[in-house]
Amino acid sequence: MIADIVPEKFVAEAMYEELKNKLNSNDSILIPRGANSRDFLVDKLSEICTVKEVHTYKTEIEDKYKEEIIALLNENNVDYITFTSSSTVSNFIDIIGVDNILERADVGDMR
Repeated sequence: MIADIVPEKFVAEAMYEELKNKLNSNDSILIPRGANSRDFLVDKLSEICTVKEVHTYKTEIEDKYKEEIIALLNENNVDYITFTSSSTVSNFIDIIGVDNILERADVGDMR
């Protein structure tokens, strides 16, 4: 399957910029998305045409790995942490606690 439109950045604002001049009031869009996703794209596209959103998944916090994550961080053997979405960042902070993040981070590294 090949996508017809791929925005330069993978954020709702970029997708909106790609679509806004291609759509008209006769168009209909289906947006399957996570229940915790931001409403930006749905809200902005709804100003142009009919939008139906369907929540296809819900991100839930799994805190059973809290102690393991903190132990890994305490070992100082982790050079990078890669997050795959903004909800992953929020959930990570919720799981281990903001205090655990701040005591390990150089403010200059929090970009």
